[in-house]
Amino acid sequence: MKKLIISLLAALALIPAAGAKGLPTWGGRYVQSIYDDNGELFAVGELIIIPVGNDGATFCLTISDREGSVMTYDTDFQALPVKDNRLVFYYPDEEIEYSVTVELSPGKEAGCPEGPFVKLSNHLESEYPPYASDIQPEGYYILDGNCFLDPSGYLYAKVREDACVLVKGGLYQGKVSVPEKVKDRSGAELKVLGVSGNTFQGSLEVTGVSLAGPDQMAEPGTFTYTAAPYDWDKVEKPHFAYPDPALSTFVIPAEPGEPVPSKGGKWVIFKHFAVPATLSGDTRANEEADCGRKDWEISSVKGVFYQTNLSDEERAKMFRGYESYEVETIVCGNEYAAFHTFPSFSRWKYPEGVQDAPLSIEAKLALEFDRGVLYSRRVAWLREGPGELDIIEFEHKDRQAMVAFVWQKYDEIVATCTLTTGIPEGEDEDYSIWAVDDDGTYGIPDVVTIALDRDGNADIFVAKNSPESIRCFILHQNGSTLEQVETDYWYRYLN
Repeated sequence: MKKLIISLLAALALIPAAGAKGLPTWGGRYVQSIYDDNGELFAVGELIIIPVGNDGATFCLTISDREGSVMTYDTDFQALPVKDNRLVFYYPDEEIEYSVTVELSPGKEAGCPEGPFVKLSNHLESEYPPYASDIQPEGYYILDGNCFLDPSGYLYAKVREDACVLVKGGLYQGKVSVPEKVKDRSGAELKVLGVSGNTFQGSLEVTGVSLAGPDQMAEPGTFTYTAAPYDWDKVEKPHFAYPDPALSTFVIPAEPGEPVPSKGGKWVIFKHFAVPATLSGDTRANEEADCGRKDWEISSVKGVFYQTNLSDEERAKMFRGYESYEVETIVCGNEYAAFHTFPSFSRWKYPEGVQDAPLSIEAKLALEFDRGVLYSRRVAWLREGPGELDIIEFEHKDRQAMVAFVWQKYDEIVATCTLTTGIPEGEDEDYSIWAVDDDGTYGIPDVVTIALDRDGNADIFVAKNSPESIRCFILHQNGSTLEQVETDYWYRYLN
């Protein structure tokens, strides 16, 4: 059988019908739940069909099972012909004779679901199918009434009755302009709140994203799977903040004229949790306010305040195991958040037992810097995938103390940052400049969050607590170097 490679309709213009009324009613997102013989959910199938022109449609079918396996068939933005309310997808492999037929307006029959649906059937002529036998894509797929398309082929999901967000599955190419408002299937006008984080996953055809206004949000990771340009030197850097006792309001201590995040929507980020925040106050001009960390009364702090809208359950999940006085966060704008992902990680927390860095890391750095190792500690490590931050203090040499931060993967050094200082007069040669040997009360720094750009480079946000102050900085990975970027320094007020 002659294969219809997906690109056979390249001549068909990728221009959706003009106007919402011109779009066929069958366009949208469809879902099928697949159950095993015991009646338990085994897999979920998602089918997205987007009308193209007057007689074509794109096709994307994804089936995810409970074991984590994902199977995807798609036309890679190329249109298939729609004829007699049917479209046929041919598997693009010369060795496999396989096709999927979608009936866009199937008739009612025994066993079919209520409401709008499409029917998939598959046809195999080869010996082996391109799918597992127990997750065949055939069956009824029910229209997801929560999702809808606009005339550009963008896909939206309602998050409340009057608002929606852009989501994965639409026709996203070139510079994507997110509208301020859009009409749903019923013609009701909804406010577009922003872009969901995985919307452009795998969409390297996207060269930029334009938001309609400063109130729209671009979730973390939004731009990391695109070809949108990113420049660390130009992006607005996050700032460190800390919360009130209720963990709902966050302040960046700042004097008049000191910069704070200003572009677009704002995010408060702690570890791998990111929540939207709104500007709620600015006391930088208040000469009577104190500038620093004042946990019990942040309303009297000089700085910029941000309010979150978390439920008690969400707040408990985000800060589980931490009291407010143990928390530092970052506050960043849309641009920084959207170009980074924030992976889940574990960090050392007082009074947990300290762990030494791997001996292989100690040995490599001792050889590189020609110094013996005084102490080493694991500071933070990713829970999924490689990545660990270690701190190593070397034996003193010529009354000079030296500490190294090491970002390593699989016990291989990726990037380092070294800090040196002279040993103060009156201190002996065992003096520790980072106090990593004091049972950890102030020695091991707190990693607030770890941000990864689309190339996997890390920005590690570090808060170094001491009895009188908190020093906050970023360890920015630039090749084999961790560049230390100073951001905030707070005096600690004690009640």
